[in-house]
Amino acid sequence: MKNLVRMKILIVDDDPVVKELIKNMLAKDGYRNIQTAGSGEEALKMMQKALPDLVVLDIQLPGMKGYDVSQKMRANKSTADIPILMMTGEVLDADKELEKSFRSGVTDFITKPIKKIEFTARVKAALTIKRNYNLMKKELNKRKLSKKIIKKKVWLNVLPGDIWIKVQRGKTVWNALQNTEIELDGDCGGLGKCGKCKIRVITPLGRPSKETLELLEPKELEQGVRLACRTKILKNLAIYTEELNGETEFFQILKHGHMPPVELDPLVERRLVTIPPPSLENSLSDVHRIRDELSPEFQDLKTTYRCLSNLYKNLRTTNFDGAAVIHNNCLLEWQSRESIGGVFGLIFDLGTSTLVGKLVNLLEGQEVAVISRFNSQRKYGSDVISRIQYIKGHPKHLVHLQKLLVSDLNLITKRLVESFKLKLKDIMVAVAAGNTTMQHFMLSLDPSGIAEAPFTPLITEGMT
Repeated sequence: MKNLVRMKILIVDDDPVVKELIKNMLAKDGYRNIQTAGSGEEALKMMQKALPDLVVLDIQLPGMKGYDVSQKMRANKSTADIPILMMTGEVLDADKELEKSFRSGVTDFITKPIKKIEFTARVKAALTIKRNYNLMKKELNKRKLSKKIIKKKVWLNVLPGDIWIKVQRGKTVWNALQNTEIELDGDCGGLGKCGKCKIRVITPLGRPSKETLELLEPKELEQGVRLACRTKILKNLAIYTEELNGETEFFQILKHGHMPPVELDPLVERRLVTIPPPSLENSLSDVHRIRDELSPEFQDLKTTYRCLSNLYKNLRTTNFDGAAVIHNNCLLEWQSRESIGGVFGLIFDLGTSTLVGKLVNLLEGQEVAVISRFNSQRKYGSDVISRIQYIKGHPKHLVHLQKLLVSDLNLITKRLVESFKLKLKDIMVAVAAGNTTMQHFMLSLDPSGIAEAPFTPLITEGMT
């Protein structure tokens, strides 16, 4: 933002009140290099002396109209790459004015009365594009990249996050984004059938593909909207991936349900134990002495490496009088008697589109926190059949889907632990359940048999 506020902005409007209003809006956000012009002719003359980084242009001007100014700027080599933010009041045929403006080379469009939040956000986006374009040109000139290298690799700039991706020339935007955290809707998994992977292309682009023409509205095409799965990156490209209609969709996910009365039988139990300290007469191992003090059912008690790594310190901190946390005949943790809680588990619902994680107090059988998020595998299809098609014949794709799922679960775990101010060591066990295909993805098992007759999975039982 510090670099953006130094960039030069030219405001072109014949209304002094509007010019002053816009100038004040920008000044409050720290922009200092602001100039104004009252007509299109005056603005073009000013650009001959000093080039601005952004032109905020009113569509209705005396003499030369706003789209006429835009056309002249695009026809001039020195001003062709300057972003233009067009302003307009309410008109009878708004769609026609919009179409005419975008055809003249306008970068973005805003309707009066201007709202500060929207206006400054659009100004920031336009200046970011210009800054990145300048940096790109400077970098290419500095390195003196050979024509051979330029042909092989190109840059994809993704806004509003200002993410730069170096990709193989000829790749689609969809493929370029697959190994990033940027998520696009795409029920068909990038096959060009659903029309949901919409992006807005900022830099000039050629004719839309056949699928794009069939699936998108003419108005969307005029505004630079394209399908990511059908847009090839043949040169340096800047795109915008946020909601194109300016409306944010919110989803309410069902996180709670009716729980009938059940007998509490936790996977983990906490036994209070006092063991004798080591001595010359009793020099058995710490774990052996814990076994001896527990009931006979734990004579074959095992332990985890994580527990062993802290056991020496924990036993002596508690003076050998504490609580053994046990799961499936295995010692997970040694805690002090006074430790309240500290025995938690995680439950994951592996949904095709949504993942839900719950933090559970295992000793009390109570849910203490719930967090959900969209499944990042959605970018490969909204249904499991599309995802199975994605991995067929590509073992690495199966591993990739598992990594996405594990990454999502790790993010949920981190949020759950932080929300209740716990430490990861307080999580003793975790259980994950989902439909048969999602369980295969979780275990990185090939689910291809589920998608073809006789529709046979590799496994239906649980695994530990």
